[in-house]
Amino acid sequence: MVDAMEVPLGRLGVPEDCAGAVAFLVSDDSKYITGETILITGGIHARL
Repeated sequence: MVDAMEVPLGRLGVPEDCAGAVAFLVSDDSKYITGETILITGGIHARL
């Protein structure tokens, strides 16, 4: 489990943090996107 202090944004994510990405992916604006991985991690992958 990740401690909130380890996340660069200083807090753990909540479902609402994913809502913007999900809304984009189900919209017509994403119609040309295929096979992409979108990391919603609060910046923790930048530390790896």
